[in-house]
Amino acid sequence: MAAVFCASASAQTFGKGDMVFDLGIGVGSADNVEVKGSFPNYYGFKKSSGATFTQKIAFEYGVAEFGKASVGVGMIVGNAYGASYEAAAVGVYDYTYQLSRYHYASNKGGRYVWSCYQTTNERRKGVGMAKASYAVENIDLLVKGSFHYQFIDNLDTYGTFGLGASVYKVICSPDKNVTYGFSADSNSFNSAETSNYQLVYSYDDLSHAEWSTSEAKARFAMALFVGARYYLTPNWAINAEFGLTSASFKENANTYNVLSVGASYKF
Repeated sequence: MAAVFCASASAQTFGKGDMVFDLGIGVGSADNVEVKGSFPNYYGFKKSSGATFTQKIAFEYGVAEFGKASVGVGMIVGNAYGASYEAAAVGVYDYTYQLSRYHYASNKGGRYVWSCYQTTNERRKGVGMAKASYAVENIDLLVKGSFHYQFIDNLDTYGTFGLGASVYKVICSPDKNVTYGFSADSNSFNSAETSNYQLVYSYDDLSHAEWSTSEAKARFAMALFVGARYYLTPNWAINAEFGLTSASFKENANTYNVLSVGASYKF
């Protein structure tokens, strides 16, 4: 029994034909915008960086083995969210509302009687602002190649290089309680009747606003990192990776996932 255990413990942790599935969570950073001033009077903008929360799943298959060394290929799917900042969101409104015109018809027994003689659709069009928070989000899809070397029993150490694409988006969340440039008004013939005619209408610019936000765009992504898996059982391991575990690149809007920890399962 002892001989069997020693042979199992000293076996290659990752070799040809092995398949490993990784899950990880971590942290990173992203380029964003630092805004000076207070809403709505911002007076300065400059590039800065903020923390992101990252998640990843990965798969790897061993294609070659050389003693304590091996080579694997696979895929990485990474996600980064965060690097939030405050700025103004632009809300554009263009809608119609109904306006009815009433006139005083008669006074029967001290009771006012009103009669509607015209109803029209009126148009409101304009632009307003709201205080908003922005957050960066991207999803990276990469193919990878890794070189593995086993220094001690149960420990799989490796370096990984990956290339692929990223879908990048800035998410806008306007605070509709802090706005500028929107109006809301209404009138009803049930209010004090002090003239021979009355207008009945209701409009609300804020409820009809469409907010600015960036569209999802594809861009270049890569990975370059070192990592390790320590096997607690023949199949289950804990993992840690450091470096560019995934990164999405565009001038002034880069994201970097730099540290990931999690679990691995070997088939």
